[in-house]
This record gives sequence, C-alpha cells and structure tokens, in this order.
Amino acid sequence: MYEQNREGVSGLRVLEGEDLGQGNRIRKQQIQQKDWLDQQIRLKQEQERIAKENQDEYEQQEGHLHDLLSKAQDDEEANRRAMAKAMMDENLVASKTKKDHEKYIGDRNHTGDNYDLDAANSDPFLNEHFGTTKNELGDHRYKPYHFKGLREDHKDQINLELKRQLEEAEIKKKQDKEEERLWALQAEHLRKLQIKEDRLLKRKKREMEEAALSHQVDHNKENKIKWKNPYGDRS
Repeated sequence: MYEQNREGVSGLRVLEGEDLGQGNRIRKQQIQQKDWLDQQIRLKQEQERIAKENQDEYEQQEGHLHDLLSKAQDDEEANRRAMAKAMMDENLVASKTKKDHEKYIGDRNHTGDNYDLDAANSDPFLNEHFGTTKNELGDHRYKPYHFKGLREDHKDQINLELKRQLEEAEIKKKQDKEEERLWALQAEHLRKLQIKEDRLLKRKKREMEEAALSHQVDHNKENKIKWKNPYGDRS
C-alpha cells in the first residue's frame, strides 16, 4: 500500500500501468447499470399495468355495450310480442264479430226459409185447395183457369221478397267492403309501427357504435400522449 500524500518522483505514488480509480469506476458503472436495469423493470411494469388497465377498461366497455344491446333487443322483442298479442286480440274480436254477424244472417235466412216453407206448405193456392177454386155460383163448380197465373197480392209479395233480398245483398256488400277497409287500415298501422320500431333500434345501435368508436379514439390519443413521456417532466 502506498502513501498517496507523498510528493516527488521518489514518492512512487502510482506504478506504470496501474489504475487506482478502477474500483471506484467499476462500482460506479455497476450502480449505473443497476439503476438502468431498475428503470427498465419499472418501465416494463408500468407498461404491463397500463396495458392491463386498458384491457380491463376495454372489456368493461364491451360488457356495457353488450348489456345495452341485449337490453335494446329484449325491449324490441317485448314490443314485438306486445304488438303481436294486440293484433291477435284484435283479430279475435274481429273474428267473433264476423261470426256473430254471419250467425245473425244465417238465423235470419233460416227464419225466412222456414217462413217460405211454411207458406208453401200452408198456402191454399199453392196446395190447390178446393176452396180457392170454387165458383161463387155453387160449391160443385170450379174455376178451371184459376191456376193459370198468380194473383196481384202474390205478385206483390214476391216483388217485396225480391226487394228485401236485394237490399240485404247490398248491405252485406257494403259491410264486406267496410271490413276489408278496416283490415287494410289495421295492417298499414301495424306495418308503420314495425318500421318505426326497426328504425329506432337501428338508430340506438348506431349511436352506441359511434359512442364506442369515439371513446376508443380518445383512449388511443391518451395512450399516445402517455407513452411519449411515461415518467413525466423530471426537470
């Protein structure tokens, strides 16, 4: 070991080729290398932490959007079912009304048929009762021409029945036309409701997609700003 405080050539402070600061320099380099490795480790840990936060945030956002979309689809399905049930109820009411009307017409026609049948069976003229063909001059005398034609009251009755049938046919025609018009209005109303619901669902879906895209763009911008200087300003 040499005395470093000795002066002069004969002091022999340093031998030729000897590096007295080697140990300190190596130690300093080791400390610098360790500090650099620690910085790299911290940087990698920070990158992993930020990446995990981004992934968690992305998954959370995806889950939220999925929940919104599922809720919108469930609402649309519920609206469709409610609309279908309402339409089915209206169809049942219309069907019952139509059946009741047909039953009424059938009963009335049946009553008319029974009336015509009873009239045909009991009408003295149609059944050729002798009393209708008797001559007023005597009971033993008959009118041979009586069955050649109908009396005026029979003609009036036939014309009245024909007029009634024509009126009923015209009423039924108007009722059928009105029923078709109501069915067409109902179908058009349901079609417009369906179009409106479809447009609303598409608009909600488009708004959610635009919101997700905007959020992702903003998030990417923030990440770029962070990675430009991850440790901040140390000056």
